[in-house]
Amino acid sequence: MTQSEFDVATILAMMNKEELEELQELPPVEDPDDYPDIQLVSRYTANEKSAVDFVTKHGMMEFPQCCDWCGSKAKTWGRVSVPGSKYYFMRRCGVKSQHHNGKQWAKSAKSGTLFQYSKLAIGSFIYFVYFWLLGIPYTAISRIVGINPNTVTDWATYLREVVVAHLAMTQENGMQQPLGGPGIIVKIDESKFGKRKYHVSDEPHTVTLAHTITPSQRGHRVEGCWVFGGIERIWDEDNNRWRAGRMFAEVVAKRDKATLIPILKKRVAPGSIIHSDFRAYDCIPELEGYNFEHKKVNHSKGFKASDGTHTNTIEGAWYSKFKRHIPNNAYNQHALQDYLFVQMWKEIHKDNLWGGFWTMVDGLRVDDDEGIYWVHEKLESDDETEIESESEQSQCSP
Repeated sequence: MTQSEFDVATILAMMNKEELEELQELPPVEDPDDYPDIQLVSRYTANEKSAVDFVTKHGMMEFPQCCDWCGSKAKTWGRVSVPGSKYYFMRRCGVKSQHHNGKQWAKSAKSGTLFQYSKLAIGSFIYFVYFWLLGIPYTAISRIVGINPNTVTDWATYLREVVVAHLAMTQENGMQQPLGGPGIIVKIDESKFGKRKYHVSDEPHTVTLAHTITPSQRGHRVEGCWVFGGIERIWDEDNNRWRAGRMFAEVVAKRDKATLIPILKKRVAPGSIIHSDFRAYDCIPELEGYNFEHKKVNHSKGFKASDGTHTNTIEGAWYSKFKRHIPNNAYNQHALQDYLFVQMWKEIHKDNLWGGFWTMVDGLRVDDDEGIYWVHEKLESDDETEIESESEQSQCSP
């Protein structure tokens, strides 16, 4: 057996009937606050039925209870259906006389969810989420879980879209507060995501009097993106030390005052103490109504100013929290921001990454026209009359 054949499905298939039955009879597993180990996840996916129950419990899908046409109680398909098969997810209503078109009604629990057009087993999806949250490379996930590499890439794209939509929703609802505040330090910086920072000049570039580098010697130009970001530096009284707090990162077209200052005003709360190393921020103390305190460090003289001001925290975060997790082929203006959002989301939920993901996808639905949305958000946006109407229709007739 080759290494690629040792996937989760193969391991479960190698277990005998008694071992599988013993695994299935285990009591329900409560979601841990910390990130679970792989053995605990295997209990969620002991079989496809338990995997379906797990995602249903977390609101990713819902089995239809009533017929959408007549309100009668929906029934199982009536055929021998293996958990995970097409008919396992189906519910139907055969009261054709009460249907406007005289036909049988049927609906799948996958309808309107991320699984609507997917053939991936639910158990494999849970394993994929487990490794994706840990930042495991896609090729490794493909080998471990036994998923086609293209499928891994597709699902990673889907989950990035979910994270972006969720962050946009929470920001619109005021759930994401600006960084900093009165007396809180926020370190800001810009970083180039790409192999070269500056364009190749047509003229020779003199480095020293003794050595001149020509354009051909400087290598080919690789386009990249500038990213503007900030991170809080907070005093941890419990551990008696400084630690990094919340952060933001945003792709920018230019690295000038006209571009960066509006983002700063949106992302950093008034009264914050801002540390920077770029002259474009010299106008920060003059911003009316924000009461920012601005401290600078001149890197041509050292990495830390005489008063202790530095930007090491944000500069270190560029690699540890972003660049090491983002592939080079994503360093373009269209894709990079989504990757940045994912890493920011992971940083927000780093203390409970597993639980944070399943909380995020609770009530998640997908519509061909509306795109990604959350059921509870859609209900809150509806009029009270429509909500009452939907509530009445949800009551099944006997």
